[in-house]
Amino acid sequence: MKLGVMCSGNGTNFENILRSCRKDEVVVMIYNTENCGALKRAAKFGIPHYHIKSEDEDSIIERFKTAGVDLIILAGWM
Repeated sequence: MKLGVMCSGNGTNFENILRSCRKDEVVVMIYNTENCGALKRAAKFGIPHYHIKSEDEDSIIERFKTAGVDLIILAGWM
């Protein structure tokens, strides 16, 4: 199963998700707050990540579709 994660804050929840999943399960992370901690954690783990404003729902959906995401997880989103 391919997971997509949406984050806004420090990224501790995001990192716990990464550590609880298989290496290839989390395939993309989207964040809406510039320079949030989750961004640094995604880079550290090699997870593709994209800054998209929360109002830009079409872009968010497109990123998840492109990554083939089966399930979306909110980890401190907004």
